[in-house]
Amino acid sequence: MNQHTTTGTVISKLPFKQVSEKFKIQEFILKVGDEKYPQEVKFQLVNNNTELLDFIQVNEQVEVTFELRGREYNGTHYVTLNATKVISKLF
Repeated sequence: MNQHTTTGTVISKLPFKQVSEKFKIQEFILKVGDEKYPQEVKFQLVNNNTELLDFIQVNEQVEVTFELRGREYNGTHYVTLNATKVISKLF
């Protein structure tokens, strides 16, 4: 799967979800783009990767590596940005 990278500011950590015994999700919102037209983009971390957000604070600059995922369910298409790496840009 192709990996992509972007940088931005974490503006929100959404509530942790334990979907099943073997599946958990941590979503977060990243503000990307320029100051005039910023975009607020939702990423998700799954299973063991949910821990990547433990030491990241809201308003922190980060670099996110992610996979673009998509699927169809009952005639509707869904797109997910599945983060595989979150690195603080403070250092």
